[in-house]
Amino acid sequence: MRTSLVIGLLVISIASLGCSGKGRKSAAWTAPDKIEVIDGEITAEKPTSIQKIMEDPEAYVGKTLLVEGQVTGRCQGSGCWVSLDTGDPDNPFYVKSSDHSFTFPAAVEEKHVWVQGVLNVMQPTAPEKHEGEGDDDPEEGHVCPEPVYFLEPQAAVAQK
Repeated sequence: MRTSLVIGLLVISIASLGCSGKGRKSAAWTAPDKIEVIDGEITAEKPTSIQKIMEDPEAYVGKTLLVEGQVTGRCQGSGCWVSLDTGDPDNPFYVKSSDHSFTFPAAVEEKHVWVQGVLNVMQPTAPEKHEGEGDDDPEEGHVCPEPVYFLEPQAAVAQK
């Protein structure tokens, strides 16, 4: 009887060690129900708070992050950027494709989004003007914002 108890406890101990998750990678982020994929595939584990990033952006520069937030603005030209709500309308968080390879559709306006990308520092340049816009008068052209810090998008989804 005592031997059976010891063997039983040994089997349970070994089984629980195998299921403890040690050495296993965490599961990737799980998308909420009813989302639309904008582009790419989110592989990050969990979102990083935009407020936390904005408190010390230098700590996140060059890192791949997943952020989430409500879209408060969108590039009306090519869709190369969106701004996300931070609680301060004068200081939004920008997600911006610096080479226009990632675009946000008009349907994303005022939706909740999850975006994975790399936090970058804006390099000073001449204001961007989208092709075909304001060719005769630079004031008529669409000018993109130039935030100091921005998330270069790799993947994004939006709530339907």
